[in-house]
Amino acid sequence: MNGALASMTGFGSGRAEVEVEGRRHTCDVEARSVNGRHLKLSVRAPDEFTAFVPRIEALAKAAVSRGTVYVSLRHSVQGGIEGKLDEAALRALHQKLASLAVNLDAPPPRLDVLCLAPGVFGEGSGGLEPDVLWPTVEAAVESALAELVAMRATEGAGLGTDLREITSDLRREADAIEAGAPAAIEALATRLRARVAELMGDAELSPSDLAREIALIADKADISEELQRLRSHLDQVEAALTKGGPSGRRLEFLAQELGREANTLTNKCRDQALIQRALELKLGVERLKEQVANLE
Repeated sequence: MNGALASMTGFGSGRAEVEVEGRRHTCDVEARSVNGRHLKLSVRAPDEFTAFVPRIEALAKAAVSRGTVYVSLRHSVQGGIEGKLDEAALRALHQKLASLAVNLDAPPPRLDVLCLAPGVFGEGSGGLEPDVLWPTVEAAVESALAELVAMRATEGAGLGTDLREITSDLRREADAIEAGAPAAIEALATRLRARVAELMGDAELSPSDLAREIALIADKADISEELQRLRSHLDQVEAALTKGGPSGRRLEFLAQELGREANTLTNKCRDQALIQRALELKLGVERLKEQVANLE
């Protein structure tokens, strides 16, 4: 699909509040993402909101398509303590500890201390059915994911600019290699003629035999096909950057293919100046690989 390029790294936060039966419920959500070959989701939510995890994952899947995404949900209640106190949990805990205190000949447990135990006081859905709070949770999650997506898009735009500069550099190196190839082959042929003359002395070598050897060397040093494929890959990279949207995997594949052509060019070059150009080409491809690895 068309759209903006997006990085796989980002952060977003969201908050939503609702007042129910005189108590204010606040849901805070943080969403962050890092690089990953596929989409991997990790959602942390209070125990009473465990049923919301699949819904939150569905929202995240609709927002991003690649990367490791972490979503954290926090919930707090203000106003009235009865809704936050789990009396059944408090009674059970008190009964168990009171019996243990008798056996150990220890003072009986204090209620104010027991209220600090997890799941007794200060957490929970405030006495409400969790589904009553889903619209509030959903709003907070969507807000956090919207910020996350916006940051990923901003970073993706920067990556797109860098990638276009890299592809331009690669084209310039390819053009320079192509322009220098004929002179390099001619210099190689000249060295061959001089070496043959030095080795043979007064003996004569058929001009046709020498021409055939030079033609073989020129054929082995021919880099036209590699340059053609390299430019074709660069065309596809630029097309993907223009199209936008989730294109990281395709660009990773193209970067690998560019690396193959750059390696072959380096191996075929016999002129020192061209070898240096080919090495610069390989460095540029490595830069390309590093950058596309961050794209969604």
